[in-house]
Amino acid sequence: MAFPINPVNNATYNDGTYTYKYNATFRTWSKIAQTTANIGNVVTVAGNVTTGNTSVTANTLSIGNTTVSSSNVTVGNTTVSGGNITVGTTTVSSANITVGNTTVSGGNITVGNTTVSSANITVGNTTVSGANITVGNTTVSGGNITVGTASISDTAISVGNSTLTGSNISFGNTTLSNSNLTIGTTTVSNSNLTVGATVVSSGNITVGNTSLSNTIVSANYLVSTAGCVAIGLGEIVVNNSTYDAGIFAATIGNINIGLSANIVLGSASGNVTVQNNLIANGTVTAANIAVSNLYSKRTSINVTTSTVVDQFPAATYRSAKYTIKVGDNTGYQAIEVLLVHDSINSIITIYGSLSTTGIDLVSLNSTITSGNVQLLATGLNAGTSLNLMGTYVPD
Repeated sequence: MAFPINPVNNATYNDGTYTYKYNATFRTWSKIAQTTANIGNVVTVAGNVTTGNTSVTANTLSIGNTTVSSSNVTVGNTTVSGGNITVGTTTVSSANITVGNTTVSGGNITVGNTTVSSANITVGNTTVSGANITVGNTTVSGGNITVGTASISDTAISVGNSTLTGSNISFGNTTLSNSNLTIGTTTVSNSNLTVGATVVSSGNITVGNTSLSNTIVSANYLVSTAGCVAIGLGEIVVNNSTYDAGIFAATIGNINIGLSANIVLGSASGNVTVQNNLIANGTVTAANIAVSNLYSKRTSINVTTSTVVDQFPAATYRSAKYTIKVGDNTGYQAIEVLLVHDSINSIITIYGSLSTTGIDLVSLNSTITSGNVQLLATGLNAGTSLNLMGTYVPD
C-alpha cells in the first residue's frame, strides 16, 4: 500500500476498499470507513455503517476503544484534541510539555533538581552561568580554571610543585626550557645528550671509556632500527660468548655484501650454514663437495639437425661424462655418454641407453670448433627435445 507523501492534517486516502484519514500530530493514518463490497457482515442503516465492533456515523468513527470525532481522537488513555495531546501522565499543550516531574515551558526546562533557563543551567551543586561554570570546588571563569590546588591562568599552569609557563616546564627536579631538558643528571641540549658518563654529540658517542666515532666501533651492541649503519674504514667487533649474534632483522629484504670485493665467511675450523638455496652466477670452487642429491638446472633444448647441446674449452677439460634425457612425439630415451679429445679430434661412446619405444630417438657426435669441444645431436623424429647433466675432468 502506498500512502501519499507529505500529507496535511485530516487528508484522506482510499485504496479501493478502505478510506484512511491522516493525523499530523501522531503522523498516522486511521481507517475511517470501508465499502460494502465483499464484506459479509456489513449492515447499513439510515446513513450509518456497522461491522463487528466498528461503527461509522456522520461525524464519528468508533473501532473498539478508539473514537475519532470531528475534534478529538481517543485511543485508550490517549486523547488528541485541538491544542492538547494527553498520553497517560504526559500532556503536550501549545506552550508546555509535561512528562511526570519534567516540564518544558517557553523559556525553562525542569527535570527533577535540574533547571535550564535562558541564562543558567543548574544540576545539583553545578551551575553554568553566562561567564562561570562551578562544579563543587572547581570554577571556570573568563581567564582562569581552578580545580582544588590546580590553577590555569592565561600564561601559567600550576599543579602542586609543577609549573608550566610560556617557555619553561618544571616538575620536581625536571626542567624543560627553550633549548634544554634536564631530568636529574640527564641533560639534553641543542647538540649534546648527557646521561651520567654517556655523552652523545653531533659526531661521537662516548659511553664511559668506549667511543663510537667515524672510524672504529667497539661495543657489545650496534643497533639500527631503520636505514643504514656506516662505519668508514673501521671494523665491527661482536663479543658474545652466550648467544648467537644477529646482524639483520627478519623483515629485511635483500642484503648486498661486497659487491666489488672478496668476502671471507666462517673460519678454518667452523662451518658456514646456508638455510635455503645457494645461488652462484659463476663457478663454485671447493676442495670437496658432499651432497645428498645432485640435480641439473639446465633448460631443455629443441633438437633439429646437428644442434650443439653442450660445449666446453678444449684447453681446460680433457674428458666429459653426460647423462642425457631425450623426448619426442613417440616417447622418451635415457643415454649415458663418455667423451674424450686430443685437442684435434673428439670422440664419444654410448655405453648405456634405454628407450620407451625400443629404438633411438637421437643420434650424437662430437667435434672441436674454435677451441671448444662440442657435443652435437640430431633428432630422428618430430618434436625432439634434449636435456643433460655433464661432468668434466681436466688433465
